[in-house]
Amino acid sequence: MSTPKTKSAPDPAKLEQLQVLAVASQKARLAPNDEQLAIELTREFLSSGKGGVVAVAPILSAMSWNVAVESVCPVWMEFKPAQRKYLLAELPVTGDESVRRLVMSLARGLQPVDPATALKLLENLCAGLLADGEPSQKSRQNFAGVFLGKGRPWFHNLPLADLADSSPLARCVVYAGMVSPPLSQLYIVRWLVGAGLMDVLPPELLAQFTGQIQRWPGRLKKELSAESLTLPGSIAAVIALPEEARHEKPQPRPVKPAPEPSAHPEMRRENPAPSRRESPSRESSGDIPRLLQQIDREFQRLRQELQQARSAPKIASPPRNRSREAAPAGGARDAISRSR
Repeated sequence: MSTPKTKSAPDPAKLEQLQVLAVASQKARLAPNDEQLAIELTREFLSSGKGGVVAVAPILSAMSWNVAVESVCPVWMEFKPAQRKYLLAELPVTGDESVRRLVMSLARGLQPVDPATALKLLENLCAGLLADGEPSQKSRQNFAGVFLGKGRPWFHNLPLADLADSSPLARCVVYAGMVSPPLSQLYIVRWLVGAGLMDVLPPELLAQFTGQIQRWPGRLKKELSAESLTLPGSIAAVIALPEEARHEKPQPRPVKPAPEPSAHPEMRRENPAPSRRESPSRESSGDIPRLLQQIDREFQRLRQELQQARSAPKIASPPRNRSREAAPAGGARDAISRSR
């Protein structure tokens, strides 16, 4: 009689080794050899059945997000459906920001291979983020870094047909959009309208988001207004208003008159110096000879004054007082006479 096969319990030594690597990965990036070892050990436990999944799930949530994603996502489709179910059930969607960041990365990594699971994981995460009202500032930044980015936002890859009731996801996307640049906010508006999620936003959140759209540059407002999208009235009104009506232009500063150039009085009477906005080059061609004649006359006058100053007789300077210089000589003669 054959005995039924029983799966061995997780190796305590390997669990402890994986725990040490998980803690180290939170402090700094693991060395390549240690990182590969952590990935192999995690996959071994995930493939060993429910006991291994239950044992490794808390350790997985303590790992850095890059090790966790590399341990799970490439081999996700190799797991049996029961193993995937165990992992999703044991994986925490609440906790500190590092755990939430890890779940965000797992959802993004699973989307190409299992979109339905990625969406479910993301919706559970968003529900946890909104449990206390609004996501924290750090959660918004992490969400924006993972799902929005700088280029085309990742959440555009989610199937629109499955998003009809995704109110928590839509709210988290908008919250993250309010800490993102205007271009990412433009993608969010398009996505919300295309997924039919604009109407599920609470009025106060829509008002906050509209305030962000109001500060867009005119180029993006014009681009959005040119698209045939069914927008809420508040957003449509904001992008329809001219830029001049929302932002008053600063009054131009008065221009100070240019200071009068210092020149000879006769020169100023005959030909006043042009201001900075005027240039002799802009004068008509008939005035150039007259200007040259005036310059030549002024030059001859100055030359004549210089010659007269050089030929004038020099005034003799008064004799210097030599009393102080002669005093030492007189004192010397008195000293000689007394010695005689």
